[in-house]
Amino acid sequence: NNIKAIILLSLVDIPGTVEFEADTSFIDLALEKERQGKEMELMPFESYINPMSVKTFLRYTKYNEDIDFARYGALDDDFEILNKIQVPLFMRWGNDNELIKQDAKDLVEFVNSKINNQNKDIGYIEGANHSYSGYEEELAEQIKSFFIREEKFNEK
Repeated sequence: NNIKAIILLSLVDIPGTVEFEADTSFIDLALEKERQGKEMELMPFESYINPMSVKTFLRYTKYNEDIDFARYGALDDDFEILNKIQVPLFMRWGNDNELIKQDAKDLVEFVNSKINNQNKDIGYIEGANHSYSGYEEELAEQIKSFFIREEKFNEK
């Protein structure tokens, strides 16, 4: 009852993105290191996100059932977890494709079609990257506007 809204920024389909971006031979390397008990060693720089331990790499690529709730690449996914959110929902991405494999406009249209929340504000910021570098003020203004709209809506 105390949560009035949820803000999700740069939500990534982690397993899908890693699968798309990473060389699958690194999964084999990580599995071998796991068998050797070397889960805390760092993965090679080229393995995708750095620095990352073998354990974390495998969590994203193999053992990811509990974090795989934003499956943008799965057109038939029902977004069960995101659709359980009943408070106002604000979601943003950048569109430089830093960590999303779809065009940001297509991603926003797709997610908007899948999320049933009546108080959603889902979009992207033109030119922003995953960290919104150089676009922090624009992001802050959009979040501020979202809260102002929600406060007015809740007053009615």
